[in-house]
Amino acid sequence: MQDHAANFKLIKTFGFFLALSATAFSNSFCGIGLGVYIGALAFETPLRKPYPWRPFPAWRFLVVVLASLAVSVVMSVDPVHSLKGFGKYFQGFVLLYAGIDVIRGEKEKGWFIFAYAGAILLAVSSGIYQEFFGVDFLLGHKVNPHFGDITRLTGTFKHSNDYGTFLVPGFVFLLALFLDRARQKKWVSSALWIALLTALAYVLVRTLSRGAILSAFAAVVFFCLFFRFRWIALAVVASALAALWFIPSPLAERLRELPGMGGGDLSERWTLIKISLDMIKESPIFGLGLNTYSQNFPRFKPADYNAYMYSHNSYLQMATEAGILGASLFFAYIVVVMARFRKTSGFLGPALLAGVFGLLVNCLFDSVLQSTQLRFLFWTLLGAAGALPPKADPPPAGAAL
Repeated sequence: MQDHAANFKLIKTFGFFLALSATAFSNSFCGIGLGVYIGALAFETPLRKPYPWRPFPAWRFLVVVLASLAVSVVMSVDPVHSLKGFGKYFQGFVLLYAGIDVIRGEKEKGWFIFAYAGAILLAVSSGIYQEFFGVDFLLGHKVNPHFGDITRLTGTFKHSNDYGTFLVPGFVFLLALFLDRARQKKWVSSALWIALLTALAYVLVRTLSRGAILSAFAAVVFFCLFFRFRWIALAVVASALAALWFIPSPLAERLRELPGMGGGDLSERWTLIKISLDMIKESPIFGLGLNTYSQNFPRFKPADYNAYMYSHNSYLQMATEAGILGASLFFAYIVVVMARFRKTSGFLGPALLAGVFGLLVNCLFDSVLQSTQLRFLFWTLLGAAGALPPKADPPPAGAAL
């Protein structure tokens, strides 16, 4: 019986890391990985008595969140479709626990680093290949046109914004691995991590995704706040952002459009914001129903607006579907969980929380949590952050630089 339990534990672990790795290239494999984890957990639980359950973070608060989302399902004009939306939220909470459940020691922590770094390497390599050949080598996605001969990389994703969003937490994750190896004076591995970090930074800039790039900077700032070298690091971050802003380039032109919000796709985003606000006004407390944004969109869009778009703002889109109450409780739960996970050791824990924070910032610019791959990435990283041991002493970050 113990052998069977060990086998299911291994399968469960494989499922979680498959879901994590697949965030770089496939919605389907993300779902398969989660299904493998749930199935193996169901078989493993009766074989290990007592099962070593880890406490679910803030579970009482989570019950309130789920109750609010359930009300939005019941009040929806399409309860069946909304029930599927409820399942997407439930997937996230399962992934959160899966990270806490699977990563129980240094061995699993090493597997996590390997799986996530491998996903990043695949995505970055795909983007670099796409830069030279116009398509990515895995799925054949083409670059997105921008203006004239200028293109935007998409990597393994269909759109540059999604690709850039995937890279955001990877940036601070690789930075943490570099700092950790440098602190240990492991120069060969630190050189490899900084090389991958440099390549990621290049393809991130080539996405020309303003939201993703600003979110990456926000993630680095958040990461720096954990350590004693924060002021030096923040000065470096500010200098890098200033360089991107002032040095003439297509990215600089896109960044300079932000303050006015006047033209191009920014004016369209204002239109989408106004549409979302009108949808919220119709049912402000519990929303129009989970997973019904696209169904309700035609009723609220201007007559001369022919596109069918997501809101490009996860907060507004969730508020249209789950109401102000459901959206507020949901994101408040995430903040509570992150606060409970903040006392993690070394560089990796703060980096994972910073990556999650970067994704939350990017939720202001895109429908991040409505994308399967990006949603899976968000919850697996948050679960991994919760699995890391708390720090016993202040992190030895002062010696890193």
